[in-house]
Amino acid sequence: MKKFGAKKYVILALTAVLAVSFLIVSFADGTTPGSTGDPIVTQSYVTKIAEQLRSYFDNSLSNVYQDITKLNTSITTNTEAVNNLKTQLDAKSQEIEALKAQLKNTTAATYEVILVKKGKTLVAGQGTEIIVRSGKCTAIATANGGLADATAGKDLKTDEAVEFNHLLISSRNDGRGLKVLEDSYMIVRGAYTLK
Repeated sequence: MKKFGAKKYVILALTAVLAVSFLIVSFADGTTPGSTGDPIVTQSYVTKIAEQLRSYFDNSLSNVYQDITKLNTSITTNTEAVNNLKTQLDAKSQEIEALKAQLKNTTAATYEVILVKKGKTLVAGQGTEIIVRSGKCTAIATANGGLADATAGKDLKTDEAVEFNHLLISSRNDGRGLKVLEDSYMIVRGAYTLK
């Protein structure tokens, strides 16, 4: 029986040591539940904090939605501006194409050798240059004057004979030009009409 009694004391001693150890460990941080270090939380406190968090997130989301609305407005405005600029660019491109077509139709940049048959009339446009190379021609003048003979330094009057290889310039588009009496080769730069 002594053996059984000794075991009993050992078990009892171990249990006591474990209980004391458990108590020491649980109170080691020095806080007691419900104290200032570890307060008990009430339902009203939790509700109050939850409302504050909800209000904070609602305000944050509201600000984000306002920013998104501003960005959408800005995108719409910028898209309209880009579309307006694109329309203006298209209009300018059409103007450029029209000017290119006009330049293509204008022969002012190069001289053109032409044969004008007897009995025809060459009516020169403004700024047109003419050099008669062969044949026989007379000048056609208007009330504003005739062709300028830049080589001779004079203004040609109606029915005045045109000399070969003289540079003739039409200062206006008013009907002035040349009447062809014999088939004539001419060098022309600029707009003209044959009648």
